[in-house]
Amino acid sequence: MSIIKEINELHLSLKTVLLSLVTILPFWYLSISILNINYINTNQIQIPIILSLCLTVCYYVLNLAITHFLGFIDGINKDNKPKTSEIFMPISILTTLVSIFWLSLFLFIGYYYDWKLLSYIKIVFLISLLHPFLFIILSIKKLIKN
Repeated sequence: MSIIKEINELHLSLKTVLLSLVTILPFWYLSISILNINYINTNQIQIPIILSLCLTVCYYVLNLAITHFLGFIDGINKDNKPKTSEIFMPISILTTLVSIFWLSLFLFIGYYYDWKLLSYIKIVFLISLLHPFLFIILSIKKLIKN
């Protein structure tokens, strides 16, 4: 019971991050198990779990940084900017949903076209890095029209 007590005493932002990581982790594990069936061995189950955890943390941090960056760009021209602590939870939830969307979409495409696991990882991270440029282009077009 002490673990549950410790989790309940955590700050809301840490709870949100933990919940997001726990939510994304099965999608990476599922991706590893579907795209590289030989990698999962019944004797060494901890290796795919550790790989899933590492990929989850890297991908979540990358998407969280990109989402904060996009929020910063979007809020440059606004006068009433909310405090960072007020928008962290919605941004974290948005980051989690976007991560799940991209992982699921590319898992479906990768399974359909018989991608290798390394190709899947590269494409998912590449798309995650490219969607800020799309947002910046759309923001510039919006500023030009105004």
